[in-house]
Amino acid sequence: MKIQISDHQDKSFSLRDALADHGHEIVKYDPDILLIDFDGGIAHYPIVIERAYESGALIYMYSHGAMPITAWDGVVKPSPLINGYLAQSPGQKWVMEAYGYPHPVHVIGWHYCQQQPFSPPSEPKKLLFAPWHPHGDGWMLPEGKALNTELFDNLVQLRFDLTCRIIFGMEANGLRDVPGVSWQMSDRKITSSIEAIKAADVVVAYGTFAYLAIALGKPTVMYGQGICPQDGYSPETLKYVKSWDKYRDYMRYPYDADGLGPYGVNDVIHRACKTEAADWRERFIGEQFTPSGFVTLLERLRQDNEPLW
Repeated sequence: MKIQISDHQDKSFSLRDALADHGHEIVKYDPDILLIDFDGGIAHYPIVIERAYESGALIYMYSHGAMPITAWDGVVKPSPLINGYLAQSPGQKWVMEAYGYPHPVHVIGWHYCQQQPFSPPSEPKKLLFAPWHPHGDGWMLPEGKALNTELFDNLVQLRFDLTCRIIFGMEANGLRDVPGVSWQMSDRKITSSIEAIKAADVVVAYGTFAYLAIALGKPTVMYGQGICPQDGYSPETLKYVKSWDKYRDYMRYPYDADGLGPYGVNDVIHRACKTEAADWRERFIGEQFTPSGFVTLLERLRQDNEPLW
């Protein structure tokens, strides 16, 4: 088969390597199958999808981020040109089906990194904080920025070697320079995020970075789970999902830092360092990606020209 892959931040590399290793050709145009991470009417997405569709290709989406993508719950209209979604975990599939995603969802396994077993430190010292980041144009949900500020102010009072990994500058993330805090500028690539996580004892993060840390076996604390999922690049374009109540509790990670104050945050960090949230990990990280299973799925989908399940 000829496969075109629209990569997003190195997140498709395992898919690409699996297909190439099994003898399939990676092409730039006129594919049999297009793999792409989103279908909204922004950036390059409409042009790439329409061109592939007009050439007769099947079009499947892979995970743009590790969190279940809720944008199609009343925020972004799903493209009718998509043939299906390739979810990393059963939890992703469950959430998408709960809000009524119209295309088939196939679970292909976790492919952002090689998973590692939970590895609790005997005495956590190095804490990595990856805050909720602004959009590519620099705009950020005000509630998210306020949570960044609140949590950062709590973390700097604790006895950890604190490193903050940010996109854009401190102010854009709602943070400030504090003596003793180390700073990393993220390049948004999965590979560099993995290296940063491996160097930490414990991770406090929002979104994909938190999921990645859990997959790598690091004790992890999340925050921001009480804010309804949304998307938009300004107050005027901001839209919230329609059916959050259907999946809010199912998605919730048990170690959460919101509204706790410094002592409460310290307590939840140490609890996360002792006991893994194993049930949550099984749902939202799931099984490791298997190249042969993934390739077999795509070959069958192409052969049948319709979803198998």
